[in-house]
Amino acid sequence: MILYLISFIGLLLVIIGGLAFIKGELKILNINSRKKAKLILIFGLLLLPSFYYADQALEVHFSENIIRDNENIIIRGETSLQDGTILTYQISNQQQEQHSSIQGEIEVSEGEFADEINISPIINGEITVTLKFNPTHQPENLREEYGPEGRNLAGDVELIEPETEKDTAYFGIEIIQSFQ
Repeated sequence: MILYLISFIGLLLVIIGGLAFIKGELKILNINSRKKAKLILIFGLLLLPSFYYADQALEVHFSENIIRDNENIIIRGETSLQDGTILTYQISNQQQEQHSSIQGEIEVSEGEFADEINISPIINGEITVTLKFNPTHQPENLREEYGPEGRNLAGDVELIEPETEKDTAYFGIEIIQSFQ
């Protein structure tokens, strides 16, 4: 549904940008130069392909259970993501003298994922578990199916903002849970 809305906004921007570009200005919307009109037109054109992806959207269902069992973190869940999809996790303890973390990957198989991670090196203090699905960090065949930045996905995905300037936003999953 959101992809249709994005496409509709893109269409409106194309119409507004096109009119302003032809006339050289559009005073009612404070577009007073062809340069601004051209930028609006280009941005609208970039949004239009969302309509194409809306019909191909893969409905993602994702449920997880993250528990702490003494010196272990257990991550389990079910998903409609394709077999071979890679989920990443980071388990961190920021209360230690030096920030410590454990990172790893879990592969989806037959709609399920599970891993048990020993956290004895970072056990003291508050433990934070971050579980992510990033469609841009998948095998080639899955990246194509999920679409650029996950644009072919719908359901239990959300827009994840970039963490650094080098990263790009994507439609994915990010679960954060803390334990004492």
